[in-house]
Amino acid sequence: MMQQLSREFLEEVWKIAKNKLPGWVYLSLLKDSRSRAGGRAAHRIDEPSALEKLALGEIRPRVLREVDDQELGAVWLRLNQWYQNAKRRKRPIEDIVNAAAWAVAELKRRGIDLESSALVGEVENLAEASSLKKFEQRAGKLPGELVLVRDFLCVVGSAAKGKEEPDDIDLLVRAQLDGGAYKLESQNVVLPVRNVLDPNKDGALHWIDSAQGVHGDHIPLYDLVMRRRDRLGVEVVKSGPFRVDLGCGDKKPEGYFGIDKEEGPEVDKVHDLEKGIPLDDETADEIRAFHVLEHLENKQAIMAEIHRVLKPGGRFVFEVPSTKGDGAFAHPDHKSFWNLSAFKFWTDPKVTEDRPRFEATELEEKKTGDLVYVKGILTKPEEVKKAIEPFGKFTPPKPQLAGFTELFEVDELWRWAEKRIPVAIEPKLNGFRAIASRRGDRVGIWFEGQPGKNIADRLPGVAEQLRKIPGDWVLDVDVGIERKGKRLPRIDLATLNSERPELQDGDRIVITAFDIPYLGESLTGLEFGDRREILEKKIRGKLPIPPLRWADSLEQIRAAVRWAFKQDRSEGAMAKAQASKYKEGTITDWAKLKRIAELKVIVLDSKEANGARNYFGGLLPGDSDWENRTELGGEEYINLGASFNTSIKAKPGDILTVEILELIPDEEKKRLSWLGARVIDVDSSRKSPYFANQALDIAQRAQVLQKALRMVPSSGPKGALVGFVGASPGRVEIARGDPFVGPSRETFEGKYLEPLGLTRDQVMITNISPELLTDDAGRVRQPSPEEAKTRFRRWIVGELQRLKPEIVVALGGVARDCLKAVGAPVDFTLPHPSALRRFGDKGEVTRKIRQIRERIQKIQKAEIDEEGGETRGARAQRLWEDHWQERIPPSGRGRFVYQHHWRGLDEEEAKQSDRQLLDSDHSMHGDLRFEGPDGLFGWAVFLGTAADNKKAGGDKLLAGKSDLRLAPKLLQPKEWLNVGKKSGGQVMKPGAPGSTGKTWSKFFALDSGTYEIGVVTQNSIEIFLDGSRLAGRYMIIYPRLGGDRVWLIDKPKDQTPRAEAEDLADILSDQKKKDRRFVVWAKPGTKPVKYSTTTGEPIGKELYAPILKADRSKHIVYAAVVDPYGKSGTQPDAHEDWIPPAHVEEMAHAFLQGPMDMTLEHIEKADAKIVESWVEQYPSPEDYRAAMLGLPHKVYRKPFGSDVIHSGSWAVGAWLSDELWEKYEDREINGFSPGGVGLRKPIKQSEMPQIEFVDLVAGGRK
Repeated sequence: MMQQLSREFLEEVWKIAKNKLPGWVYLSLLKDSRSRAGGRAAHRIDEPSALEKLALGEIRPRVLREVDDQELGAVWLRLNQWYQNAKRRKRPIEDIVNAAAWAVAELKRRGIDLESSALVGEVENLAEASSLKKFEQRAGKLPGELVLVRDFLCVVGSAAKGKEEPDDIDLLVRAQLDGGAYKLESQNVVLPVRNVLDPNKDGALHWIDSAQGVHGDHIPLYDLVMRRRDRLGVEVVKSGPFRVDLGCGDKKPEGYFGIDKEEGPEVDKVHDLEKGIPLDDETADEIRAFHVLEHLENKQAIMAEIHRVLKPGGRFVFEVPSTKGDGAFAHPDHKSFWNLSAFKFWTDPKVTEDRPRFEATELEEKKTGDLVYVKGILTKPEEVKKAIEPFGKFTPPKPQLAGFTELFEVDELWRWAEKRIPVAIEPKLNGFRAIASRRGDRVGIWFEGQPGKNIADRLPGVAEQLRKIPGDWVLDVDVGIERKGKRLPRIDLATLNSERPELQDGDRIVITAFDIPYLGESLTGLEFGDRREILEKKIRGKLPIPPLRWADSLEQIRAAVRWAFKQDRSEGAMAKAQASKYKEGTITDWAKLKRIAELKVIVLDSKEANGARNYFGGLLPGDSDWENRTELGGEEYINLGASFNTSIKAKPGDILTVEILELIPDEEKKRLSWLGARVIDVDSSRKSPYFANQALDIAQRAQVLQKALRMVPSSGPKGALVGFVGASPGRVEIARGDPFVGPSRETFEGKYLEPLGLTRDQVMITNISPELLTDDAGRVRQPSPEEAKTRFRRWIVGELQRLKPEIVVALGGVARDCLKAVGAPVDFTLPHPSALRRFGDKGEVTRKIRQIRERIQKIQKAEIDEEGGETRGARAQRLWEDHWQERIPPSGRGRFVYQHHWRGLDEEEAKQSDRQLLDSDHSMHGDLRFEGPDGLFGWAVFLGTAADNKKAGGDKLLAGKSDLRLAPKLLQPKEWLNVGKKSGGQVMKPGAPGSTGKTWSKFFALDSGTYEIGVVTQNSIEIFLDGSRLAGRYMIIYPRLGGDRVWLIDKPKDQTPRAEAEDLADILSDQKKKDRRFVVWAKPGTKPVKYSTTTGEPIGKELYAPILKADRSKHIVYAAVVDPYGKSGTQPDAHEDWIPPAHVEEMAHAFLQGPMDMTLEHIEKADAKIVESWVEQYPSPEDYRAAMLGLPHKVYRKPFGSDVIHSGSWAVGAWLSDELWEKYEDREINGFSPGGVGLRKPIKQSEMPQIEFVDLVAGGRK
């Protein structure tokens, strides 16, 4: 075994050897001896070796107890050396200090004194911090809130009884006033604190009273505050059962608490019952309502409130006029109508899945003359629910808010939330809700409404996902399908309900966990905030968890809801009170805010044609008088009409979830119908549909009740590449106020936009007529060319001139003829999407789409050529990935400029200032350009709308907005550094760089200065800017978001350079795992060094031979692969390298003897081959022999394409395929780089031969 030598000894040897021995001998000695000292980094001979680091990792208390005093002293010495080295290089010291703490403890145990040192100070600081951390951990177990005095401050007297104008307001404070100070019971403070911090009652706590507070270091534990109660309801102090009389008037029975909207002597609380019952949950033993319910409009709301306030087992005693007598309709103030069946509804478990249920104790109809009354007693069930446990059957919690289950306005949500803040806002995912369980090795999952039906084994990959989570648990989850990283819409999830779900290649069933009611034990008693914390710790990393934002104000809720709506396939937002428990059935501490209107309808009938079905949906009529009714199974339902076609299978009696665009009440014909009904899924958890009035309420709050016909505006940006023009909007477009969003939307986007590589927000979309046109029978019609000329010319021509699309595509013959009639341009005509849906594509669409795509490519290529590199995403991204390391300047420094780029302007708008353009709706982005070796590299910065930037002060990047998206730009001339710097900006006319062929553009330079490169990888650029407005460390990164990678720019709060905060070896290892080849390593003030991830070593000079000439007719390009003389004879280059002529000739011969493979970037085999290869001749045979021997000789210098070539140079000609030739012409291929390895050895300048050039370029010699 090789003996290890002291590093201190070897360092002295190395120091002497470096001064005494030749360089190559010293390097050889260094290489051979470094391993004897455990050295690992060739450029850091004094860094701890792998063995030393292993030894550091093995320094543990048990090991230290076994060594003798001398060895222990050596360990302590070595730890001090490591500590000093790490501090000097600004490397992490945590592991060293931890090991030193164990060494210090062992030294003290043996009675060995230590001299004061920096490392001893670190150990003492660590001990103090550890002690503090342990205390913080103990203090963290203190109760989150201590109630010192319950009901500390209360309103009493007449004001508490609801008197509108009390003579005075009496306030009671539950504490004794002593000399201006209230006394509190000390035990309320001492006991709960002592139970945590001194549980054994060892007397460790020393209580100090000081009204003045602390004057030194301290750890705050509690604040003494008065917190307003969440619900300001009247609490009645009674010795017996608490009974409530709703609408008591002046006839309140003895012993009842009276609530009425009018003040009176018997009224204890003045309150309008339309706004709910002003009492806490489960507080009343009995609620009485005699001749009150009929005066309240919302039947479902009041019944839900009664259920909420009653205790389990509590009674609801009532009497109300029945619709079977004249009394129900005779009184003009009656707003709702009741009968025996209406109350039986609330006792039938089959029709009350989402509503509170009662048990009927007494229920009868009583007739008095012409009047009929319903009277009875309903009891709130005392349900003894089993504890939730794995594979148990239970009803997951659902929101129940004063009679409805979902909200549509943020203001509605705030009225619910303001008594429950803080609340958590999550995106409402679009999958199927399910309960997943595990007990032992058994895992299972069942969909909501199908408890106990384990479907884990028939859902591909689900059981495997669930088995990743250890222990026994129950999770509340969402089940969806991802395709290419994106969630599928709910309409495509129906296959999950089949016995054998049909998934496409690459589809993945994804389970998202949003609650955890059981983990080893029931967690239902914990607050949501605590359950969420457990979910984060135990489940994250094993299953996805939905993102969440906390909010405690209306503004924060608005922002959180907007955020939730933007999430992938979000149907809205779920709001959950932090204090909410996990309860079965309906729950008032959760709320659902929907972005769309959905109804639950019963299937009355269906029609099928060509494999598609549509369904006739029905609602329960309830008290409504709509006459379009259909009978099914002995019950009558309101027939809303037919839905859109769908592939979802259902049968009569099934309950469907249907998204609607409008609900249309026709009061004259007494008909209720829907428009744009899109079937989402079959809801197997329900047995009955919504009531008609419930559907109307949802439609009204969701703003989809039919309104007056509206105009449909154009959509899309100014200066779009393509503008699509249809004939006229349909009813669906009118309802949504957006063109082409009806049944043809999927065809339009899937068959037209996707093949063009475009999205809706990138194209202009409009119609000849912005209005809905109908004939005398009310059927939708299209405009005629004559009508377009006389009625709509001003509209359509104005829209085309305003939005200025590059290419105009008419959708259908009607749109084409109308455009021609008004004199507007028509570049292409495609079939209307509805015609394509009906008749399919016989090749016309495919051919024309290809023609449109070719036209787009020509426009984009022209813009790229004219603008010197205007962004074209895919190509710019590919070139960055292939050549990013070549963009970095050798010095690591350069100039930069940041510009605003406005497009789609007309001549007058091009005269405006940057500030004036911020008031427009024009397309804008930022251009961030950096000076590189061969031009400018950079990124387009997506800044959003002009309004967004104006709100940010003019520019979101300059305002410090984080995570702005970018797109790489192609290389550009360095002249662009000065564009836009003149006062007033720089205008580009149509066809000029930065403009399209039809519109103007304008640039404004907002900032400029210099930059320095930090650590750079293919997908991460650290850059230090020194501008007047952009200054400091910025990170440009390319992370994966939502399945796709996007470029982002951010200015981190931590401005520490990566080269100081991170380990080069770690970054090299990470990039190597990702199959990345290079890392550029630098920190401010130093030149960047390019490292190979394969070897971990710096990369020396890479041979590069530019293409100097080409034969276009033969597709042959030529280059001087290696020139031994360069421009200055036998002078070493910047890397101190020189390749002698004899070696050049050997390289040329060796290549011809090998396979002569050609690759792109040394990676991918290229469709090219060497067809010519030669070494340039010398002036004479004597000069050739002298050159081979390294003696003085003459060399030709003669023209070669765009440069010169010398004798002894190895030159080649390579044939390129058509594809590679196009890349060459596009400047994507610009040179040759021979691969291989060589021996690098030192030579003296005096050993290089003397050269005399025979200059054939100028005709002379030198």
